[in-house]
Amino acid sequence: MQETIRWRRAIGRGLVGFGLLAVVVGLGWSRFIPDEVFWSTTDAEAYNAAQADQHAAHSSSHDHEAMGPGSEEHESEPYKTEDHGADLAAAERFFEQAQQRLGRARFARNHLGRVIAVGGALMMVLGAFWLRSAGDGA
Repeated sequence: MQETIRWRRAIGRGLVGFGLLAVVVGLGWSRFIPDEVFWSTTDAEAYNAAQADQHAAHSSSHDHEAMGPGSEEHESEPYKTEDHGADLAAAERFFEQAQQRLGRARFARNHLGRVIAVGGALMMVLGAFWLRSAGDGA
């Protein structure tokens, strides 16, 4: 019985201690972790390139839609809507992936600290209940 109470106290104090640490880390998340951890310069360059590629493919597809059969430019250059459609689809997929990476980076940057702080608070509450069940008030 005494051994069980000792373990409950140790677990309760450990939960309160780790919970407090998690709350401090969560509240100071934006100060402790630099922005580059979430979104590097390379990521930003890739995002901008994907956006530019999508815009260029979209503009190119509009240009070729205007050059339908019978236009002067159509006679000098083969009309290839399939190639431009594939280019546009690939550019849109690449840009969508870049947007998803940006969304995950924004979430991690803006909300992960709150999640850690709330988890720490829950650990502290759980630790307090463990201590209370062991008969230790603090």
